[in-house]
Amino acid sequence: MRFCWIAAAAYLQCALPTALAQAPPNGGAVFDGACAHCHGANGEGGPLAPSLLMRVAESDDAELTAFLRVGAPERGMPPAPVAGEQMTALVDYLRFLGRAADGSADGEDDVLPGAAVAIESFRPVTEAVLRDPDDADWLGLARARNGRPFTPLDQVNAANVERLALAWARGLPPGPVTAEPIVYDGVMFVAMPDASVAALDAATGDILWEHRSSEDAAEAGSSVTVQRLSLFGQSLYVMADGAMPFALDARSGALQPDAASEVASRAAQQDSSPSGSMLETAGGLIFRGDGRRYEAVDAESEDVLWQTILGGPIVTGGIGYAVDDRQYIAVVAGSAQGSAAPATREAESGNDVSDAPPAALYVFALRHGEGQDQR
Repeated sequence: MRFCWIAAAAYLQCALPTALAQAPPNGGAVFDGACAHCHGANGEGGPLAPSLLMRVAESDDAELTAFLRVGAPERGMPPAPVAGEQMTALVDYLRFLGRAADGSADGEDDVLPGAAVAIESFRPVTEAVLRDPDDADWLGLARARNGRPFTPLDQVNAANVERLALAWARGLPPGPVTAEPIVYDGVMFVAMPDASVAALDAATGDILWEHRSSEDAAEAGSSVTVQRLSLFGQSLYVMADGAMPFALDARSGALQPDAASEVASRAAQQDSSPSGSMLETAGGLIFRGDGRRYEAVDAESEDVLWQTILGGPIVTGGIGYAVDDRQYIAVVAGSAQGSAAPATREAESGNDVSDAPPAALYVFALRHGEGQDQR
């Protein structure tokens, strides 16, 4: 299983964001800002430009660097707006994407550039935390209002939602997405379509750890789908459909084979969380998906105040959380559980369904400096 960065086509341009230029070079982040909007999440081609991977395979590092510096103006491709260490990181990441595409990136040592190994500190999740979670967290047992998932955060509101922008995004492996991400103390835990699990920095999307699906789950293939994630103590409980539930160390992603009885107990205690295609916020907004369109409407008037187009159909209404007093809205777009029927109809009609958009996780926030005092 591999992560890849992806950019939202609604408003990102083929240029490197200023904030990225101030950060240490990370190949995935550089690719996200400079290339993914046009060339797709994996560099295999997108709505605006063809695949980069053939050129990557045919060029050495010097030739690839020279090409990126110049671009292909006759075909509408601008130069990559990077240099120095960022260019080196971008070339390394393109090599990684090329190996992943031709199946040579399967070794344990060939991991995504920039991945860390563990969470430095982690406060155990107690029953008291689950009963009364911090407003900034989203622990899976969603608060509800009017039968909808609800976040008590109000930094993003009707007065400023038009300034909502993409904070970060990540592509997910192919397959259906069922489990919503959960967020605790600035860490987002995400279940992959291939039954793998990862912990991300909820403010940046950087990988903290990654647990790949077991051989048993891999043999079961698409029949294994993670239905829910939950936290208790220092364990992350993974409830899967088509496989036995299991527990991971929330700090490192290490499997906890001795926790089988605890996993079964936690699974039995799990109530159904409010879910659906809408997320209500204390800022007077309802976020909802309609096909590929994700929008925020006024909770009273239902006027559309903000909208963007994502790379695939909206799977859920989204989740709300905060890190360092900044509110985020996260939503998954792409393949949903039970979405095989449209693809089947396309296949029966003779159309190629291999280009169906993969799932992706999009995270939005007000631009830095905007709205932080409106809580």
